[in-house]
Amino acid sequence: MSAEKALLGDEYSTFSRDNVHETGACLNHDIIEHLCKYLGTMDIKTCRLVSSVWNYGSTLALKARTNIRFQLSPKNCKNSVPLSQNSGGWDILNVIEKLKFCPVNVCLLVPFNSDDTLAPPDFSLFPETNNFKSICVELPHGNQYRWQAELVAQLIQSSSTTLKELEFDWAENVDFLDFPSFGDTIFPKLVKLTVENKFDEGAVERVFQAITTSFPNLQYLVTECKYFVEIVEEGLLPNLPQSLNCLNLYGNITPDRMESLLKIPAGLKKFTFGGFNPVFLQLDDDDEEDELQTILYKLLKKQAPTLEKFSVGIVWWDRAEMEIEWKFPIFPFVKKLYIDFSRMQTRIVFETKLESGDFRPINYAECFPVLEFINCAIPEESWVESFLPSKGNCQVVTSVRKVDVTIYADYGEGELHTKIYEQLWDMFPNARDFIIIRRT
Repeated sequence: MSAEKALLGDEYSTFSRDNVHETGACLNHDIIEHLCKYLGTMDIKTCRLVSSVWNYGSTLALKARTNIRFQLSPKNCKNSVPLSQNSGGWDILNVIEKLKFCPVNVCLLVPFNSDDTLAPPDFSLFPETNNFKSICVELPHGNQYRWQAELVAQLIQSSSTTLKELEFDWAENVDFLDFPSFGDTIFPKLVKLTVENKFDEGAVERVFQAITTSFPNLQYLVTECKYFVEIVEEGLLPNLPQSLNCLNLYGNITPDRMESLLKIPAGLKKFTFGGFNPVFLQLDDDDEEDELQTILYKLLKKQAPTLEKFSVGIVWWDRAEMEIEWKFPIFPFVKKLYIDFSRMQTRIVFETKLESGDFRPINYAECFPVLEFINCAIPEESWVESFLPSKGNCQVVTSVRKVDVTIYADYGEGELHTKIYEQLWDMFPNARDFIIIRRT
């Protein structure tokens, strides 16, 4: 069975560029591929049965959506393509057959405690060139994974001219992840890098090397606060690609290390400081809450003039509940706002005008003049005080088209819940079909 048939379903029929131009065909495969982007996977498979033109165009769309998981180990892994083991060594024909399908998105898995008693497979059997656009890697650190690390590096480098996204993700029961060395290889199309979980010292150096030399057009970086702070402390900020305009930071941080983030050059379009993966603030006994507030305000104020999407989610690491007031600057171009202070007793105030130094409850027209989407999760009293104007300050915000609020309270829905919904209905007339209130 061919790779295409194995991956795309029993209704497979052969196709090639030579037979896609049928007499009387009104659509070419490029148009069909574009149309299929708006369909579900099963509908795309049905489109492949219409004709060879539809078969070719819809298969291109299906390939772009397919994510193939390769397990670089003989052990079983759900929904993945494992290497199999026989008396002579590794059987890699199944994996190679899948690679011939030319998948666009792949996940390379190296299970913890992989079998290291067998000699490595013959790398020469793997394709020298692949056309992957996204690769996700789970690679534990350790000498027992040496050949897997070499193979991962080879598969990544073989797609150096096409790769757009590279992710090193969390792996279960693994203390440290590894990161390959790419040497002088340049990835001109790589725009997003995600490096999550813990890396040993050598791997961190290779991460920094790749960011500053191998990925010249990097736009989006997702990493833990401690790794980015190391970039700052090592004086590598000037070496970061000038194209970098999206930053997603999470994990543990202290006020002094948070202050080092003020050195990030202005000009970010997307900034996530916490969000769905929170930032855990670690305060010493001599740390002042006012200092922490000031650092966050300065950090946001520096990036606010260019931000289009802003997310923040902060949690106390080792302190009991403590009330704190966060000060937000004006965000003239932010369209999407996500705030999660659900595990903090907090109040948010907003600057009334640029450089005014005056902070009050929100005035949407001044603070978020083009805001389209609000997603907030904070305690009920804080949410009402911060995001719902008082009765004497009626506001109608036509730019907002979706509101998703999670309100944390000790009791269920009641009269206050109804009043909040009614106020949101009046305040956001263009979001009336997309107002969601959750209580927990």
